[in-house]
Amino acid sequence: MDLTLKRVKWQKGTDFISNSTTYSFDNRFPDITDADIGVLIYSEKEFINENYGEKKTYFYGYVVNRAKETSDTVGRFKTLKEAKLETLKLFNEYMGLFAEDEIWYRNLRLSLHPGKYKDDGMTLKT
Repeated sequence: MDLTLKRVKWQKGTDFISNSTTYSFDNRFPDITDADIGVLIYSEKEFINENYGEKKTYFYGYVVNRAKETSDTVGRFKTLKEAKLETLKLFNEYMGLFAEDEIWYRNLRLSLHPGKYKDDGMTLKT
């Protein structure tokens, strides 16, 4: 079963510790999601010239599967667009590796909140 996503609507958030901007989609912020697989793009300001204190913002993508206790980070991207593209690729790789866990989560979400989520064809038929 193919669970890869072609396009997603990224949601903007804020890291409560550093107050930096973060991005995720489908409410998959790793610290609040009910899903096993969480997704996050975060930014860090790094010195480009330490003598003058100049900093540049770089973006990193992070995907975690809490149930399997595994995660990966991609990046040091100069643009948010590039970070979104590569993070989505990594997310789709995780979806391929852990498809059964994701189908279980989607079934649970549909059963707990009938009418709130549409059946996207990825539910298991028993």
